[in-house]
Amino acid sequence: MIVRTVAAAAGTAALVATAAASPALAAPASASGQARPAAAPKAPAAFPGHPIIPATGAQAKALALGQYQPTVESGNWAGYAATRRTFRTIRATFFVPYLNCGINAASGSRYSSHWVGLDGFSDHSVEQDGIEADCFGAKAVYHAWYEFYPKPETRIGLRVAAGQSVTASVYYNRSSRKFTLALANNTTRRHFRISLRCRVRCLRSSAEVISEAPTLVNNKGQLRLANLADYGAAGYTGVSVTTARGTRGGMYARDWSTTKILQVSQQGSHPAVARPTTVHDGGFSVYWLRQS
Repeated sequence: MIVRTVAAAAGTAALVATAAASPALAAPASASGQARPAAAPKAPAAFPGHPIIPATGAQAKALALGQYQPTVESGNWAGYAATRRTFRTIRATFFVPYLNCGINAASGSRYSSHWVGLDGFSDHSVEQDGIEADCFGAKAVYHAWYEFYPKPETRIGLRVAAGQSVTASVYYNRSSRKFTLALANNTTRRHFRISLRCRVRCLRSSAEVISEAPTLVNNKGQLRLANLADYGAAGYTGVSVTTARGTRGGMYARDWSTTKILQVSQQGSHPAVARPTTVHDGGFSVYWLRQS
């Protein structure tokens, strides 16, 4: 398998497991009042919502052991994760970013994904939903999706476009033992919702708001991190986290720990590729800095 050269064992194992369980993208699911979107240009299958890939083996080991780290570096994630509790809900609102596809149009396809979710920070399960914003040459292409381990990304028929306001949430119902993943396009007033039961061990040990470089799978089943699309800035507001006991707060709260996540390059000295700002008034932004 083709994986990032400095990927830690935990990140690599998750990447390989995803390839084995997910040979192709699932078919688009319908959204309320929406037709299925037109097919995107042909390209390697993209898997947003992948578990975090720590930048070093030491960080991977610390995450696996549940050791708190105020800041970590990752090959694929940038944003924040609430940890060291069992969580029930994560919710955030953000604007679909405007992509700068024309600047490096000759460099091939580039990808980005922006989402909220439970799990994936210190384990391999993911329950996530959000949007993907990709560059195919100079053309920007957007779609909405959800991902529920061990299945791959499922594209949904909720249409999204640059500048539109989207609210994403993931909620666990203890009575039904189901996760409800919901996306609302606040601009068009269309929405999508699905409830699924976890078929593996979903610990709900973290709650995240993330901008990400998705994982690509080619027709030979080989995996690699995508080149990151220049999304300028992705701004998240109204971030709300709730624990299994019903304690509610923002990204930072006294009842749980919060880790800031910087996305770094796979090359050389691992310079920052995307960086989140400080959380302020219930929100933050993630800034694209350079190509990965």
